[in-house]
Amino acid sequence: MAQSIEPEFDVIDLGDILFEQPATATFKLKNRGSVFFLNEVKAFCGCTKVTYPRKTISKGENFSITVTYDAKTLGHFQKDIALISREFESPFYLTLKGRVIAQPQPLFGGKGCMIGKLHLSSNTIEFPDGYAGDVLQQQITFINKDNQPVNPLVIHVPSYMTAMVSPNVVGPNKQGTITFTLNCHNLPRYGLTQTSVYLARYPGDTISKEKELTISAIKLPVQNFSESQLGRAPVLDLSEQEISLNHSLKGEIIVMNKGKSPLIISDLQSYIQGISITLEKTKLSPGESTLLKIKGTRKILKKVTSKARILLLTNDPNNQKVVINVNYEL
Repeated sequence: MAQSIEPEFDVIDLGDILFEQPATATFKLKNRGSVFFLNEVKAFCGCTKVTYPRKTISKGENFSITVTYDAKTLGHFQKDIALISREFESPFYLTLKGRVIAQPQPLFGGKGCMIGKLHLSSNTIEFPDGYAGDVLQQQITFINKDNQPVNPLVIHVPSYMTAMVSPNVVGPNKQGTITFTLNCHNLPRYGLTQTSVYLARYPGDTISKEKELTISAIKLPVQNFSESQLGRAPVLDLSEQEISLNHSLKGEIIVMNKGKSPLIISDLQSYIQGISITLEKTKLSPGESTLLKIKGTRKILKKVTSKARILLLTNDPNNQKVVINVNYEL
């Protein structure tokens, strides 16, 4: 019977609240089952007070539970609230959580970007170095510039990542965070993986290019070398670590192996569309060199706002990952 209660949220994250300034959250629920009467709504400590309807709840009826936390203890908190009725086989639980802080946190500075009326510290997330087994996190901050509360959520999140918004309801001019957690083991390939997710202001919000967040992750293979192998390792040498393309949007970099064993370039990728790259050889004997050719497509690059970069993965133990910056003028 308890499972016939349908909450808008069964967990509300209040985010950061100030010490000794009580914070209140309202859980909105709907009765999808039979008629019932709430005999008790129980908070499990004196720090949490609840208000609930003391009447019969009809089938299909909406109702609310208001929960207030006294904020008298610094640090993270999580409080469970049990809805109890004689008609329930077991209680139905709600959870209130957050963090009590001593001083207000400063709002982030810088230009950032706007998605609707949400001001974000960034719309790009990068995980630059990950190995199989690593679990990495990155975070962006946002401010609600609307005059109404919003319930932001991140959608189209790939299976190798999670995205958590805190708090899940953000009031006017209040700040929130989005924490992205990457499981490197589940990335589909070594090298660069890129995807897009979208920041919706509320469930059911429409998705568009303007709400896009771009995510880049680099997965590196684990390489173990003995001392003798390090002494005979390949050594990558580039004629340029940063290149400016000419007026025809072309450029070349000499790639050389100055080591004592074959250099293998196992991956070569551009971070953005509009930059094509070719490598004459991917395996270089000691002393051998080859050309890395770079060409830009003007029509595509006019639409690109991200920094142009090229990624190389090699078996040089000191240059397993190399990023080449590419500059150009349109």
